[in-house]
Amino acid sequence: MKKGLFLTAILAVFLWAQVAAAKPSPLYVSAQKSYKSLMASPAKKKYRENWFNVIKKFEKVVKKTPRSPDAPSALFSIGSLYNSLYNHSLLRDDLDKSLEAFSDVVKKYPSSSLADDAQFELGEIYRTKLGDNKSAYLAYSKVVKRFPRGDKAKSARHWVRKLEEFKPQEGKPISVKKETKAFVRKIDYWTNPDSTRVSIETSRDAPYSFHLLSAEPGKKKDLRPRIYVDISNAVLSKDASRTIPIKDGLLTQVRPSQFDDRTVRVVMDIDSIDDYTVFNLTNPFRVIIDVKGEPRIPAEIMREEEPVTVTEDKTQIEKLLEGREPIEMGPDEGTSPESKEITMYQQLGLGVKKIVIDPGHGGEDPGAKSKGGLKEKDIVLKIAKKLGEKIKKELDLDVVMTREGDTFIPLEGRTGIAMKERGDIFVSIHANSSRNKKLRGVSTYVLHPASDFEASAVAARENAVSTKALSELQDLLPKILRPDNYRESRKLARCVQDSLVKSIKSIKGAYPNVRDIGVKEGPFFVLMNSGKPAILVEVSFLSNPEEEKRLSDDGYLDSIAEGILKGIEVYLKEIKVAAT
Repeated sequence: MKKGLFLTAILAVFLWAQVAAAKPSPLYVSAQKSYKSLMASPAKKKYRENWFNVIKKFEKVVKKTPRSPDAPSALFSIGSLYNSLYNHSLLRDDLDKSLEAFSDVVKKYPSSSLADDAQFELGEIYRTKLGDNKSAYLAYSKVVKRFPRGDKAKSARHWVRKLEEFKPQEGKPISVKKETKAFVRKIDYWTNPDSTRVSIETSRDAPYSFHLLSAEPGKKKDLRPRIYVDISNAVLSKDASRTIPIKDGLLTQVRPSQFDDRTVRVVMDIDSIDDYTVFNLTNPFRVIIDVKGEPRIPAEIMREEEPVTVTEDKTQIEKLLEGREPIEMGPDEGTSPESKEITMYQQLGLGVKKIVIDPGHGGEDPGAKSKGGLKEKDIVLKIAKKLGEKIKKELDLDVVMTREGDTFIPLEGRTGIAMKERGDIFVSIHANSSRNKKLRGVSTYVLHPASDFEASAVAARENAVSTKALSELQDLLPKILRPDNYRESRKLARCVQDSLVKSIKSIKGAYPNVRDIGVKEGPFFVLMNSGKPAILVEVSFLSNPEEEKRLSDDGYLDSIAEGILKGIEVYLKEIKVAAT
């Protein structure tokens, strides 16, 4: 009897443990609640932060209870979230994370009831979003082979039959690519009185590091302060191996070398700088170095006239070495009567002489495409040319175009042209696009961390970068943004946006329903380090059928150019008044 009672008690404990294990944990319940709330709210889905907050909750479930039934469910939810996020962002990085999460469900929890669903989702992503039918065939085949009784087996068999032609040939060896070194193939630079940009281009993505070194007067060559960038697993090409003299008062020269058999080192010798930033862009991979400082006569020229001991430069370098603290600028710095410096709007009020117009994309980069075949690069070039002629004729100002024809100019080169030409205003012209065909309207952007999810998506598309790279770019902005430049850019953007909408609406009543999206903010690389008011105008949506028709109408393009012109004109009048 006692033995029977003992066995009954053991069985009861076992059954209670099973029930407890089957009950979702509070962590998982909270994550699911947040998931449902996000999916039910169009407003919440606009901001990436909301998506990542939910994803982090599910990641916490996996981390804290990896052996519970909640773990595969949480991983599957992570894959679904990234998959849905991609539908809004079109960022490949989001899709890669979705693939990774679904793959982890299959690998780590093969006996889970969600394993076949995750394997099927892999096939769906490869087929419908990546257009990779070979990988899709293999993914569907694994569903049929490994989960023949699962609820996805029937659908998987359907796609295995449909994609039969993409079945890999049996007996054909699979080639494995060996790791190849990146070639440092080109080094460019652009300069203006208070900033210099150096671009190091490689043949493929490569890890890199950077350092700032102080002067070493005791050495044989009396080494000056310098920044150097080490690019790992790289080879220096012959075309990029020469020393580049700069001597602009900020940098004296750029010295590339093959530091060892796996490292290319690019040294930038410093004359006098206040701050610097280093980051990278992709397609192709480039390491960008931006340095800033006060306008001054290059040290080489000064040394030719008389020996000069510069103590301030050493102090500034020491400050940079001590902590790389960003230079703080108060909202009203330089505006007090006691200040010896004049503000940007006062400088501009003394006379804007040159405007740089940047038609986005070009050459091998078509930008957005419409269903009917219109290309962003062609449309914005037409608008830019119209705008340039109007500015020269009606405002009597010099105009510099970053491209005159169908040529490819890298993003850093576009801002570089503005720096070199010392333009007073920079206007980049683009056409928008979205998976949502109903989206329409015109907007004007200034450089700043993204104001919302939509701004992030636009910036990622125009920058041609991944989510990770965009996030890194956003992290740099608080350090490099100049308050007076930001304020003036917003003023210019507001003038242009208002005039643009008004101009389009005034075309004989043809476009009264133009949507005014407004002035927005985003981390657009083409606006970085311009040093002067800079805006990016998204003139309409090529993905919207109605606006596609408008963008094929020369009269509509002319109204856009006229609107931007009038906005610039209003802004110039405002700064003249402010400067008096």
